[in-house]
Amino acid sequence: MSALSDGSAIVIGSFLTTATFGNASEGNETVLTAAGTRDIFITKYNPAGTLAWAKSAGGGDGDVGEGISTFSDGSAIVTGYYASTATFGNASEGGNEIDLTSDGSNDIFIAKYNPDGTLDWAKSAGGTVDDRGWGISTLSDGSAIVTGWIQGTTATFGNASEGNETVLTLVGANDIFIAKYNPDGTLAWAKNAGSLSTDEGYGISALPDGSAVVTGYFESTATFGALEVNETPLSSAGGRDIFIAKYSP
Repeated sequence: MSALSDGSAIVIGSFLTTATFGNASEGNETVLTAAGTRDIFITKYNPAGTLAWAKSAGGGDGDVGEGISTFSDGSAIVTGYYASTATFGNASEGGNEIDLTSDGSNDIFIAKYNPDGTLDWAKSAGGTVDDRGWGISTLSDGSAIVTGWIQGTTATFGNASEGNETVLTLVGANDIFIAKYNPDGTLAWAKNAGSLSTDEGYGISALPDGSAVVTGYFESTATFGALEVNETPLSSAGGRDIFIAKYSP
């Protein structure tokens, strides 16, 4: 959930079959129907707790919303993961409708919604195994930074047609990723970090200067900032240890 300066809030999550938001007596009851086994929901509530709008996204398989952050203009950006294909937005509502197709069992999605709940843009990232977006944070210039984890040997962020395609090569079977997206949804940059074991990013927060702090866990010895000036290897004291890492703009 993320709160706005006017006292309203936007929530993300997932639901099975059908879900009812709002209340008929308030004139805002909205029933969402899942396209598959599990769909994503995004809902906005007014300061008094009444429903402003509710939207769903997803496809024929299981799709889950995990992270959300809002901008000062009332728009919101969300992340999570989806399987196979997933539809975001609805053309009949006046916004964009975008179909995403995953490369593997689960891929990462990043989607931006306008203040009225219509879709602005949606992007996919990942590889051929199981990839998940988990935490996301916004910057004052309209960009956003997201974290989560990727599996397999490589994961692709961005798009060759946009001139920003970035293929990350994993250190181990399960790596942390950190990626920044511009206001229009194009990729600014993408990085990964990790060990030969399992490493996952969960939380992220952007700072006013455009840098970001990310946290999660790692196993064994994980390297952050590989091949950079501040390359830092961390060694866990046990099975899984906490990491906190700061990335420059």
